[in-house]
Amino acid sequence: IVDMFYDHFLAKDWNKYSELSLTEFTRNAYGILLKNYSVLPARTRRILPFMIYNNWLKNYSNFDELQRNFEGMSRRTTFDSKMEFVVEDLKKDYDFFQVDFNDFFPHLMRFSKDYIQKNGL
Repeated sequence: IVDMFYDHFLAKDWNKYSELSLTEFTRNAYGILLKNYSVLPARTRRILPFMIYNNWLKNYSNFDELQRNFEGMSRRTTFDSKMEFVVEDLKKDYDFFQVDFNDFFPHLMRFSKDYIQKNGL
C-alpha cells in the first residue's frame, strides 16, 4: 500500500525527478516490460495488459485511478484486506506520507545510482 502511495507522490511530482516527461517514461517502461514479456512472472504477464491499457504508472497521480486500483487489488485478495478504504487514509494523512516520501526518495535515487555505477549497468 505504501509503495502505491509513494507511486502517487512520484507521479504527481514527476517533473522534480526527471527531465523526461512522465508520458515518455511510462511509454518506455511499458515497452521494456513488453520486450521482456516472456521472462516476467506469470502474474505480471496477466496484469500487464491492464496496467498498460489503464496507464497505471501515470494515473497513480489521480485519486480516482488510485482508488480503482486498490479496489481491484482488494477483490483479488484471498482475505478481507480493506484496501478499498486506503485512499481515504492517504487523504487523511496526506502531509505525513508526502514528508515521508520526500525523505525516502532521494535515498532511493542515490542508492540506485551507486548500484548502477558499481555494477557497470
